[in-house]
Amino acid sequence: PYVFILVAIAAAVVSTYYTRFSNQLRLNKLIRGTLVIVLVCLLAFWALLKFDVQQSWFVYVFYVWVAIFGAITTSQFWVMANYVFNAREARRLFSFIGAGAISGGIFGGYLTNLALVIGTENLLLICFGFVSICLFILRIVWRERPTDQRVEKNYQQRQFQQKSAGNPLTIFKNSNHLTVLASIVGVSVIVANLVDYQFNAVVEASIGSKDGRTAFFGVWLSNLSIVSLGIQLFLTRRMLSKLGVVASLLLLPLGIFVGAVSILIFPELWAAVLIKVADGSFKQSINKASFELLYLPVPSSVKTQAKSFIDVFVDSLATGVGGVMLIIFNVWLGFSTGQVSLLIIGLIVIWGALIWQVRREYINAFRLAIEKRTIDLEDFSVNPEEAALFDSLLKILEGDNSRQILYALKLLENVKNQQFVEHLKRLLDHHSAEIREQALRLLSKYETVDISEAANQLLSDESQSVRLEAVGYLVQKAVGKQKVAVLQNFLQSNEYRVNAAALMFAAREYGENPDIREAFDLPKLIEKMLSGTETLADPEAKSYIRVSVAKAIGEARLPALQPFLRQLIADQHVEVIQMAATSIGILHEKAFVPKLIDLIGDKSVRKFAREALAEFGEQVLPELSARLTHPETKRSIRMNLPRVISMIGVQESVEILVNQLDHDKQLMRYEVLRALNKMRRDFPMLKFPEKTIESIILNETHDYMDTLSVLNVQQHSAIADGVQSVAASRVLQARRLLIKALEEKLDANLERIFRLLGLRYRPRDMYNAYLGVVSNRQDIRANAVEFLDNVLDTSLKRLIIPIVENNSLDALIEMSRREFAISELTEEECFEKMLASPDEWLKACTLYLIAELNETRFHEQVEALLTSSDPIVRETANYAMVRIKNP
Repeated sequence: PYVFILVAIAAAVVSTYYTRFSNQLRLNKLIRGTLVIVLVCLLAFWALLKFDVQQSWFVYVFYVWVAIFGAITTSQFWVMANYVFNAREARRLFSFIGAGAISGGIFGGYLTNLALVIGTENLLLICFGFVSICLFILRIVWRERPTDQRVEKNYQQRQFQQKSAGNPLTIFKNSNHLTVLASIVGVSVIVANLVDYQFNAVVEASIGSKDGRTAFFGVWLSNLSIVSLGIQLFLTRRMLSKLGVVASLLLLPLGIFVGAVSILIFPELWAAVLIKVADGSFKQSINKASFELLYLPVPSSVKTQAKSFIDVFVDSLATGVGGVMLIIFNVWLGFSTGQVSLLIIGLIVIWGALIWQVRREYINAFRLAIEKRTIDLEDFSVNPEEAALFDSLLKILEGDNSRQILYALKLLENVKNQQFVEHLKRLLDHHSAEIREQALRLLSKYETVDISEAANQLLSDESQSVRLEAVGYLVQKAVGKQKVAVLQNFLQSNEYRVNAAALMFAAREYGENPDIREAFDLPKLIEKMLSGTETLADPEAKSYIRVSVAKAIGEARLPALQPFLRQLIADQHVEVIQMAATSIGILHEKAFVPKLIDLIGDKSVRKFAREALAEFGEQVLPELSARLTHPETKRSIRMNLPRVISMIGVQESVEILVNQLDHDKQLMRYEVLRALNKMRRDFPMLKFPEKTIESIILNETHDYMDTLSVLNVQQHSAIADGVQSVAASRVLQARRLLIKALEEKLDANLERIFRLLGLRYRPRDMYNAYLGVVSNRQDIRANAVEFLDNVLDTSLKRLIIPIVENNSLDALIEMSRREFAISELTEEECFEKMLASPDEWLKACTLYLIAELNETRFHEQVEALLTSSDPIVRETANYAMVRIKNP
């Protein structure tokens, strides 16, 4: 019992530090570090056992370490699996991977028979070997992972959500469903600990030899794993479908109840085995799958934290409570091993009552979750095929809400149940193309249902996606070699839309379908279709086919098709270029990178080129960085490169963009800053250099004060202009234009300051504060200032608060002199400062005022700007030069 309490305490301490490191390290580094620590611990434990230097504390430490090691490494494995595989791959592979985990338990259990040959302590060296292999597997898996930036973005946002979510106790307080779930876990963990105690105590009393006990435990754990594997593969899905969640959850406590009664009456080895079999066989199969279903209606925004809280805190607390109960009843009150069953039976009654209560909460939460569409569609572990949920889903499919219908159809992607068939058939005529496509895709999974007639009609559907699904359905329904014949007929169709759909289907199936690969030469098929478009008189048909070919190349993912992309990426039709760029992003062919970079200068294809470049991931960053900093890069390209870099969510992207924050062009700085703000929002786990950003905020604040001092001089001069003769009206007009330009520069400065603050603090907080500061309502401005006063560090608060708080220009001027040593300027100094400014519009406005003032003193500066690269500055300089020479 004391070990259970130790596990609870140790788990709480370890989980605290583990959470801290998991929020700071990239996933592969976190797992690698954990495995290295495990290897070091295994060697240390082996040495202590081998040389017999362990003390009485060793057994407790080793037991606690094994419990924590198992929890952490299992959690890391599934996090990695969710990161590497997308939702579709997960649904296909995770049941197989889960069965592999159980199989590993079987193998490991039988491997303990070696203890009789090599000794118990040397089993740790075998463990060392297997964990070492895991390091190599990790390296391979991480290297081969897909570089999909959407996956990276979703992963980082989930991690940040977990890190920044509110108090977990508040989450549970606001959800009866989660509270009951936590209670069920707590009771089940206490019962499991009591069962473990009974089993271990009876085995120790029955088997005297240490190596004999090791072999026995190993064999029985393997046998339990075999039973669990059999239930997982052959019974879990059927029982969930027939019995529903509640009845399936009752199987574990009922099995333990039978075992507890047996060991109460007959406290012998066979009874201990019976209760352990009841516990172990159901826990990792039906009970686990059923319990995962209970998380289905929990919103994804709190699901991660709720599961983490239950798995770590509730589990650890319950383990400790189980230990305390054993000390009270077994040690103090003298309960025998068999009498511990009385505690188990009492707890099972509470367990059953909680399961009955969760049924009502589950149904209510599920209905509400579907209405609000808060169920995570990418959660591979859930399955709506549960008896109590059918009514809710059927009502949605019968309704008129298109968004809810589509949402329900996506939930049913992994479900086959005849009750849905008639509803799916009706949806083939729905006005939404997405719903028609999804309904047809789901119907194709029902081998006994034939909707060929409806599918033939859908070949002429207005949606390309629906036509593609129709072709796929009809090919799939054909028997044997007829599949190829049906596809061949579609490829030779006179209707070019059907022809194109057939090509895309062939491309999609080419890699995994040997019959299609043997029957068709895809490169020749594409070449034939492209050459056929040259003679087409209908420009719409020509463009459509070429777009479809470009899409098919991306679907096929064959390197042999890349030469066709060179032709398509230079097509005269914008839609073809757009699709070709998308396929290049899928294929990751680096030879196309220069072309894609050039295309981001073209507004009509910019979005597609950006997304394609982002799909290359960090391998393309050196070239993007080089083009960003190259002086001969076209302006239209350079201005869009920060956005591309921001879409690649790695630390190197942050470093490249931060290095450009001191760019001499104000507009470029703004684009870089926008890109960094986007990264801060989309990839919240990346690190932004606080000292560098604070330094840039200081520079922006100094620039703000500089501009303010110039504005002050111009406003005073404007007052003087206003009291002069009517002849000075042109001067006053020019000066007002300059004042307006200065005010716009101040506004832009303020926006950049808050965008920079958004890199240093929570972006949403800084955005809301900015809206408050620029508001016309005094109360909103005051609240924003108060918020900033409480959030900002002292070094920044000293500079920012006076800017956002003072409406008095004189007070700000005084602050600029005190904090930045900005002296009072003469008008001549103002003109010199603005003519040297990198702000081209400010230069132009200054030149215009100099022209109207006939300021001959600035003849040299004006002459130097006659060759400016900016056309507005150049034209205004010419005008000023004429006015100076001819006053």
